[in-house]
Amino acid sequence: MLRIAICDEDYIFIRKMEEYIGEIEEENLNMDFKVISFSSSVEFLEAINSGEIFDIIFIDIEMEKVTGIEIGKVIRTKFDTVLVYIANTFQYFVELFSIKPFGFLRKPLKFSDFKHIFFVIYKHIFDTNVFYEFTSKRLSLRVKFRDIIYFKSNRRQITIYTINGNYDFNGKLSDVYSVAKNFDFMMIHKSYVVNYNHIMKISYDYVVMNNGDKIDISERKKKEIRKLYMQICEKNHFKVMD
Repeated sequence: MLRIAICDEDYIFIRKMEEYIGEIEEENLNMDFKVISFSSSVEFLEAINSGEIFDIIFIDIEMEKVTGIEIGKVIRTKFDTVLVYIANTFQYFVELFSIKPFGFLRKPLKFSDFKHIFFVIYKHIFDTNVFYEFTSKRLSLRVKFRDIIYFKSNRRQITIYTINGNYDFNGKLSDVYSVAKNFDFMMIHKSYVVNYNHIMKISYDYVVMNNGDKIDISERKKKEIRKLYMQICEKNHFKVMD
């Protein structure tokens, strides 16, 4: 069962979202959702701070007492979720960069548009449970791609830096990248393959990962990486325009 939260001060919009999700669930018997709605940003923040966890969150950006941006920053310190912002305009991209929302919805929202977006989200949630498998010290191990921060190569030894620790194994970084590139990884240097989803900051010369590690982008890859980064952004951060 997927737990879905809707937070918007517009009660009519909440009811419409609930209807849309209900229709999708009725049409797809393999899907099971629990929807919890909040018409108060304060109450939603209290729920988050009390330990409530959701797989998908649809939240309005512009709310009176606590904004969606402020709540998003709190959420990112507590648990991993698909965060989708709702807005009348798209003028908050700079402020939202550190929060890394999955996408944006624009009011008014048609069912056909919402259905398309919802299936993109649904596929993303289950695709992120894909593992990278390797052998280390004669043990067969596997790590979720979403938990890998980056790969580092030193000759024939590769180190995987993950949110739960590091692992060493023997192999070629080019072989690693041939698989990892399908999961939003970028080869920014002959010795580094980094996970786009764990990049905290990117400049023309380097990236800073969310574990604090700063990694240089090789001179010959700078233009290529900038282009690839924007392509991944476009793929993962969709817009719905009216």
